[in-house]
Amino acid sequence: MKQTEEQLYRMANFDSLTGLANRRQFHDRLVRDLLQARRTGACLAALFIDLDGFKLINDNYGHRIGDQLLREVAQRLRECVRDSDTVGRMGGDEYTVVLTQLKRPQDVIPVVEKILRRVREPVALEQLELFVSSSIGVSVFPMDAADVEGLLQCSDAALYQAKEAARTATSSSPRR
Repeated sequence: MKQTEEQLYRMANFDSLTGLANRRQFHDRLVRDLLQARRTGACLAALFIDLDGFKLINDNYGHRIGDQLLREVAQRLRECVRDSDTVGRMGGDEYTVVLTQLKRPQDVIPVVEKILRRVREPVALEQLELFVSSSIGVSVFPMDAADVEGLLQCSDAALYQAKEAARTATSSSPRR
């Protein structure tokens, strides 16, 4: 009975592919962490992370390789944050992170840079060496928004801007 309850809890709260928090668990933790940030006066950052070009990897190498890549990226994201932070997978190649107990809004910058670097590192899967990059949208409480929905909307908008900026930079780069 206990084992069944635990299985049901995991299925309801965690992504089956990566073991990360799922959409529901991520939202619950963001609510909890936002309340804590309000009480303590700390900053909190919500990050939306999207893999660039993931569809091409899935199309060219198949879903098995794509799933292995998603698990590897999940592990790399976990390595970039503290145990007190939350890493989630919303679905597909979309991840989320909540960074808690930030003293200043700028404290998010080194973590974002670390994530960008770590995700860009080559991934060796079944005699393949894959390269993937990511785009990240960030919102910070209390500067960008004061509630969960506002933080998520700001992060989503920032992610869209980051992806658009990357597309513009790529299309304006000289071709070789």
